[in-house]
Order: sequence, then C-alpha cells, then structure tokens
Amino acid sequence: MPHYIVKLLNTIQEMGIEVIAIVPKGKGKTIGSGVHQTFDGAKFQVVFLEEYNAFYGKPFFKGIFKALQQHQVNALVLGWPYFLALLFNPLFRGQLKHINCKVFAREIPFTV
Repeated sequence: MPHYIVKLLNTIQEMGIEVIAIVPKGKGKTIGSGVHQTFDGAKFQVVFLEEYNAFYGKPFFKGIFKALQQHQVNALVLGWPYFLALLFNPLFRGQLKHINCKVFAREIPFTV
C-alpha cells in the first residue's frame, strides 16, 4: 500500500467510517518498483490475502468474498486491475449483490 493511501484511509477512519484495507500478502503485482509502501501509522484494519492471476490474466485476491462477509463490508472500493473481476467474474458480482455490498472504482487520474 503506498504511503499516501495510509494517510487518506486514516482520515476516513477518523471521520467515523470503519475502514478495512485488503492488500496482497508480500509484494503486490500492481505496485511499481519505485513505489514506497508502508503501513506505519495505520489507524485502520488491514487484511492480507494471497494474490493470484485470474483466468483473464490480471491479479485478484483468493478468499476475498469470505473476508468481505466476515467483516460485514457494505462498500467496496476497487482500483485497477481489481475491478476487472466485476466484468469477468459474474459469480463475484452475484456474491456482492447477495451481501448488498456497493462497489466504487478508484483510480489515479493520469492512468485512466
């Protein structure tokens, strides 16, 4: 997780919105080599899940639905390429609908 995201999520947490970040165990496949990652000062919960390459060739998380259910998540914010699962994995979309979880896309503007 890039250091600037920790500050953003801390601010949201301090506003009274519970934040749970799902991040890859070890080095994530979507983080560039020069990006500084840290969880120092995180005031929110972090869940580490194993990352794998989905059948459409992009990384996703093993056990994400179970983690969302366990933590009773009602809003999920996905960035590139994780939101591709919504397009290519109808089962995941159905699971999110089943638990009434809203989905939001977050992206860095210059990469869109």
